[in-house]
Formats: sequence, C-alpha cells, structure tokens
Amino acid sequence: MGFSFSLRLDCGASYNYNTAQQFLKNLDGLSIEFAADPVMTASELVRLSETTNVPLAAGKILASVKDAESLISGSNVKYLIINPTLTGAFTDTIKLISFAAPAGKKIIIKSGFENILGKDGLVMLAGYTGHTSAHSIGIISYFDENLFPD
Repeated sequence: MGFSFSLRLDCGASYNYNTAQQFLKNLDGLSIEFAADPVMTASELVRLSETTNVPLAAGKILASVKDAESLISGSNVKYLIINPTLTGAFTDTIKLISFAAPAGKKIIIKSGFENILGKDGLVMLAGYTGHTSAHSIGIISYFDENLFPD
C-alpha cells in the first residue's frame, strides 16, 4: 500500500517577483500544498496569485490583521499563516478564521515561543478553524518522554 503527501514550501520572502514566478512555474503539477511567502510584499503575492496554479500562503509578510483581511477578501491567496501571539489577540484570530472560511481560505495557526498556557490557546484556535490542514504548533513539550528515542 502506497502513501501520498504534499509539500509545504517556506520560501522566506526571498524572491523577487520574476524569480518567484519562474520558481512556481517549475513546481506546477507537483503535489504542493502551498508555497509560503515566495515574494517580499503582500501586493506582489496578490499579483503572483493571479498567475500561478500553485496555492500560495502569506505568513511572514503579514504586518497586521488588516493585511490578512485584505488578502482574504481581495486575492487568490489560499492560506494565511497566523501567529496570534505576534499579530495581536486571540479574538482577532477568531475573527479572521470566521472571515476566511466563507471565502474559501484557510488560516494556519503557528506557534512561536509560547508557554504551555499559550500553546493550549493555539491548539484551541487550530481546532476552531474547522479544516483538516496541519497547523504549525510546537507541541512536543506536551509529552513527558521522548516519543522517538535514538
């Protein structure tokens, strides 16, 4: 029995528009869940989303909740990677989740350096999204022992 998977590519906002466009063209037809931040600005990402079949995500390039709302309502960007402890309050993230779902967009919850209480909140927010895409929450500290010893 075989298995299948798709890749998430974190481009690190490192390409100019033309290079990103060529890079994504080379990925067309591959099993890519999304390419995150292939360009440096939200306006370039919107423009790029109109020319590629590879699903795009915005993460590092989001400077505010307002940026996220603009991408949800006015672009073909399919994923927004949100770190609630950096972008504001959990309530802002809940509003974004509610706004994104009817628009066919997915919010991916990302953790940073939260304590256990903060990570509990992020797990709750991830569940609230209602989709089955993986989130980016470092939860290894939840386990008392190493699950994969050397």
